[in-house]
Amino acid sequence: KVEFRDRLAAFIHQTEVRTGRKLMIYTNQNIFDNLLPPTDFAWKRRLWIASYTSDEQPHMPAEWRTHGKTWTFWQHSARNGLGYHYGAATKSICLDRFNGVRADFQKLYKLASLPQPPEQPPQEPPADPPAPSPAGAPCYQVISPALHVFSAPRLDAAIVGDLVRGDRVELHDVHGTDEVWMQIGVGKWCLYAYNGAELMQKVPRGA
Repeated sequence: KVEFRDRLAAFIHQTEVRTGRKLMIYTNQNIFDNLLPPTDFAWKRRLWIASYTSDEQPHMPAEWRTHGKTWTFWQHSARNGLGYHYGAATKSICLDRFNGVRADFQKLYKLASLPQPPEQPPQEPPADPPAPSPAGAPCYQVISPALHVFSAPRLDAAIVGDLVRGDRVELHDVHGTDEVWMQIGVGKWCLYAYNGAELMQKVPRGA
């Protein structure tokens, strides 16, 4: 443990000297408390804590708690099936919280303003819109926490709406294999399945 601590201290020192920047430490409570004896350097740096808990606060290593320090970023989720919702190519995505408000973030990183997501280019309407859903069209219910509705069956298309768990839609058309898309209206597509996980389920009409 002592050797690992000393190697870590040397790495942090050399990296900060070469970059001119103070590092942030990313860890979780179990790894840090079990692999490292007390240090004189870790708690002096900002903490990015990985703590997958439903508690209101993350579980922090003893070193920061002992010195009355708190976390800067909290990675609170990593296996959530929400990758598609954020346009990621993976099933799940790491979700993090910043310990502060927008102004605190801007001050910490010396930002005049926060970057805004790029505007989606206007989408041309399809040349031959599909016919309205027939009276007997299959009905599906959202079982994922949330789904974006896209203008076309691809993740880089414009987002034109959102669905949440329990919402029901009628099936117009189906597209894709690994990513299975459902057309639920004119210029409206949502994912039915992603990386083998179903996001919708078929339900009886009028149920």
